[in-house]
Amino acid sequence: MKLITTWRGTVGYAPNDEISAMLCLPLISQKQSSTGGPDWTCIIVGFTSGYVAMYTEVTQEKCTVEFR
Repeated sequence: MKLITTWRGTVGYAPNDEISAMLCLPLISQKQSSTGGPDWTCIIVGFTSGYVAMYTEVTQEKCTVEFR
């Protein structure tokens, strides 16, 4: 397996915000991919500011929630 960088940029919702947790979650499998793996994967990112964001594989933001 070869990993490549697909996006480069700044993330966060507050000044000096940092990533504190990350989870890659395979969500949907309709058995359409050639390997039988998930067809859609969600990347969940937690930030030190208390925000949690959900992204697609191509960094399209789907949902953001702030926990306090």
